[in-house]
Amino acid sequence: MIFYFSETLNIEKFEGIHLLQDHIGTNFKGPWDDFDYIITFQVFHVSNQSKKKLGNIKVLSKNSKNTSTLFKKESNLVSEKIYNISDILDPAEFISIGEKFDYYKIIKSIFSSPQNERYLESICDICFHRSNLEEYIQWEGYQSSFMRSNSSSAILNKGFQIALGQYIANKNFEITIDTLGDTFEPITFNFNKDRPIGESNICLLIGKNGVGKSHILKEISKLVTGLSPYTNTLPAFHKLIIIAYSPFENFYCHNQIFNMLDERYSSNSSKSKKSYKRKRMHINEYSYIGFKNEEGNFDLDYPAKRSIESLIKIIKYDQKNNWWKEEKTRFLILKETLKLCMDFDDIFIIDNNNNETLISNDLSLN
Repeated sequence: MIFYFSETLNIEKFEGIHLLQDHIGTNFKGPWDDFDYIITFQVFHVSNQSKKKLGNIKVLSKNSKNTSTLFKKESNLVSEKIYNISDILDPAEFISIGEKFDYYKIIKSIFSSPQNERYLESICDICFHRSNLEEYIQWEGYQSSFMRSNSSSAILNKGFQIALGQYIANKNFEITIDTLGDTFEPITFNFNKDRPIGESNICLLIGKNGVGKSHILKEISKLVTGLSPYTNTLPAFHKLIIIAYSPFENFYCHNQIFNMLDERYSSNSSKSKKSYKRKRMHINEYSYIGFKNEEGNFDLDYPAKRSIESLIKIIKYDQKNNWWKEEKTRFLILKETLKLCMDFDDIFIIDNNNNETLISNDLSLN
């Protein structure tokens, strides 16, 4: 299997795996600066003069904050804007990790065994090379960019088994929070879906106003997103979703999370709206659903706006991934879930002029 670093989408003539910086093919002018590290790449598989996107990955270099610069410097140019990097992909110099679990699901879908393992080994995937973890932890950028989020920890623990088709979800685990302050004792949440009686994945916090329920939940959000250090072993969360419709709640909205991550990890913070939108593409472990908009202001119209954005995101996902997924589409799962609560025929978006747009997997996103 040949690996390339490419600065163009015209890659169909070169069979193999192509790594392209994340801005190529988008309306962004430059690559994503991930808290001072430029390490995000799109991965394409080219076969029979056809390219398929496998997903986005991070590739961290031991010796450079900009991995693509090192690719160009140390590899061979085989065509205009295409470099053969097969010989320099060494797990002693580079490590990679998928941004989402779908990356590993696609690997399972298109590569049979043992080709899936050879792919992960060749692209220096940390899930395959985790025996070297103690060394990788010492690399600059490992904590602040490469493995900053708890979702990356989840991928590290599960990605390899998912790529092999051998992953089994853990149904029994607990979380102990001991970072709540001097006035709180540690609190433990137990989750157990293996119980023959009372199977549940739900924990409840019950107490009078002002005893600290919201404080505990907010601290969990800080731990999962990497805003607070954790003293025990935190389970590998893939995503934290906060749903809070009280006008008095003070959970973080998306931009507040981004700003605090910037302050903690970056020396070159940006506050533009375009920067916020782009950050949301690369920080996937946190989702806030409620009345607070991107600026943190109470907005009665914001839930409707988020609903429309989510519908479009679902359709976009289905259209991009229908070539490899054999499961139900996300839109079909959404409809089946909503029908547990209400009966309906179709879903429409109504604009400010009362024009209706039918939502389906055939929707033109333009």
